[in-house]
Amino acid sequence: MNLDGYYLVPLSINLDGGQPVVSYDPLSNGEQPQLKIDLQDNPADSFDQLQYRISIDPRAKLSAIEWSFNLASGEADLSEVLALYRVEKGQLVPVEGLSIGTQRTAVEGITSLELNFAVARKGAPLDKAIELKDRFLTLTPIADTQASSGLGDPQDITFPPGGIIRI
Repeated sequence: MNLDGYYLVPLSINLDGGQPVVSYDPLSNGEQPQLKIDLQDNPADSFDQLQYRISIDPRAKLSAIEWSFNLASGEADLSEVLALYRVEKGQLVPVEGLSIGTQRTAVEGITSLELNFAVARKGAPLDKAIELKDRFLTLTPIADTQASSGLGDPQDITFPPGGIIRI
């Protein structure tokens, strides 16, 4: 399979009131735009890559990040028309279905992290636009204090806040 499109989703984790907070502001204007993935114009046997580039403030003192990835829509069964892959060391690793359950990644002493996924169309273009709300990557920063003392429950936040996939 060949790469056809690339989408960069920059996230940052900073301290706010002593708690790690994830922010998504790719245009630096306070907006959180939806992601629009266009697979309609992709040639056969190609994919679009989504790269989440997460910068981590070392003062946040994170021990881990929990994440999950999901392509789901209330209006259609997307597994019939889409395929999901993890991109690991430049290789596509197929995912069963269209979601990856909760994963935990140790980030102690790390200031950046990349998560890479690929989406491909199954079959011919359908000329459909499927809207996803509050989907894609769910990210939970786990601070050292939360991990060791159990203080506070981290909040799950999804990025981008919804999206549209043209198939």
